[in-house]
Amino acid sequence: MEPIISPWLVYFISISTSIKAIFAIITIISLAIAFFIILYNFIEEDSMDRLYGSKTKKLDSSFKKLIAFIIFSSILAAFIPTKETIIAMYIANMITPDNLNLANEVFKSNLKDYLDIITNSLNK
Repeated sequence: MEPIISPWLVYFISISTSIKAIFAIITIISLAIAFFIILYNFIEEDSMDRLYGSKTKKLDSSFKKLIAFIIFSSILAAFIPTKETIIAMYIANMITPDNLNLANEVFKSNLKDYLDIITNSLNK
């Protein structure tokens, strides 16, 4: 028998908030590193050009990779849904007109059965 809710969905729901927080922290730390790199380059730009020459190009390449990483991690942090959003999405996916009609019919038949039991017990 197939489960109604996948165990993997339950697991993902439970860790989604943690994953979102991890990527947000990574983004903040990466932004701080980028800020200090920019600050360091403004302070040491002249002396680095004189001493190292081509190392600034290597630093620029690393800085571009850092910026790409910041963008990637911030997009992940923004688009990983929270626990409440995942639950709402799952419920919205399960609520269809057919399911509502089926639930309505089950409720009506159960209500009729309960009313019959109460009526029979009152008539005795």
